[in-house]
Amino acid sequence: MTATVLSLHRITVPAGLAGGQPGKPGLNLVQRSDGSVKQLTGNDKVEMASGDIFIMHTPGGGGFGR
Repeated sequence: MTATVLSLHRITVPAGLAGGQPGKPGLNLVQRSDGSVKQLTGNDKVEMASGDIFIMHTPGGGGFGR
């Protein structure tokens, strides 16, 4: 099976507003059934096999105010 991901804020973090701190970047991973881990880009596709796990860490939003 082919898995496709289209996501934002994997390199550029979400901005904070009105003096708030920036957010944290997201991360897309595939953990293979043998335990190895492949990091994906924000816009990527990967062949998945039985036992593989797709992991998506969504980005943290930027803060607001001080």
